[in-house]
Amino acid sequence: MLIVYIVLLIAIVALFIIYMRQLFPVTTKSIESIYDIAETGDVIFFVHEHAYPMFKYVRPFMSHIAMVIVSPETNKKFVIEIHAEGDKKRLGVNKKGGINIYPLEWRINNYIGKTYLAKLNKHNKPSHKNIVRFINKIPYYKQKIPFEENFKLIAFKRMLKNITCLPIILDKNRTMFCTTFIGYCLKQLNILDSNINTDDIMLPVHFLFLKNSNNQKLYNKFYLIKT
Repeated sequence: MLIVYIVLLIAIVALFIIYMRQLFPVTTKSIESIYDIAETGDVIFFVHEHAYPMFKYVRPFMSHIAMVIVSPETNKKFVIEIHAEGDKKRLGVNKKGGINIYPLEWRINNYIGKTYLAKLNKHNKPSHKNIVRFINKIPYYKQKIPFEENFKLIAFKRMLKNITCLPIILDKNRTMFCTTFIGYCLKQLNILDSNINTDDIMLPVHFLFLKNSNNQKLYNKFYLIKT
């Protein structure tokens, strides 16, 4: 009987892997090509080389997320993200915790692991006006939105509440972690519908299932970035 259960488990995992690969086909592109096509609102997924070893077969299944920003004035490209202070070992950065901005190529080249770009559906691209407004408000965001150090516990409590509908008490502070912050950024750019609760976006993989008001996926092309 034990052998039957083991075989059944292996079959379920194999079917899940096949399903994910078909649902999210991935094309490989060089970092130079990615830089050329990256636009504001695209997102970068990160998988550390020592994190979630079984998930490397279920790409893109990510552990951290950032968003691309393109300067309207210089056309230079960056990523904006929120992370813990001195998060060198896991994220490849060693700066003050909270919201930080890094040059796109530098950020990807200094990450120990694999990175992916998810391209925003052309129907959801933010307007020039919204991009400028968002960039001008970044200093305000950096001042008002601290990083949530207990993000694993917060995410678990929110997921448990959504799954069980139990009256679980959630913290009401406005700290954020990587996924809730990028969801917030997408709302500020008017990419994500205002009726979507970004507190429910707790895993990077959730972004792959987000849709607009016309039931179209926000992100419809995925690239493994080759450095």
